[in-house]
Amino acid sequence: MLVDIIAVLALAGLAVALVRRQWIYLYLLPPVVLLPLPYILSQPLIRYRYVIASLLIFLAMDCLARLTGGGQGALKRPA
Repeated sequence: MLVDIIAVLALAGLAVALVRRQWIYLYLLPPVVLLPLPYILSQPLIRYRYVIASLLIFLAMDCLARLTGGGQGALKRPA
C-alpha cells in the first residue's frame, strides 16, 4: 500500500516537473519508466521495484514538498 502511494506521488511529481518545463527532471524519466518495465510486465512483485526505489522516494518527497510549499525559502541567502 505504501509502495503504491510512493509510486503514484513520484510519477505525479515527475509529470508536474516536466509540465513546468524543469528539464533537469528529464534525466530521471528513463530510469523510472524504462528500467522496471520488463519486470513489471513479466513478474509484478515488490522486490523488482528496489532498483528504482530511491528515485521513486526522491520524486515522491519532491512532489510533497511542492504540494505543501516546503523549501521555498531554504535556498535564499540572508541580506
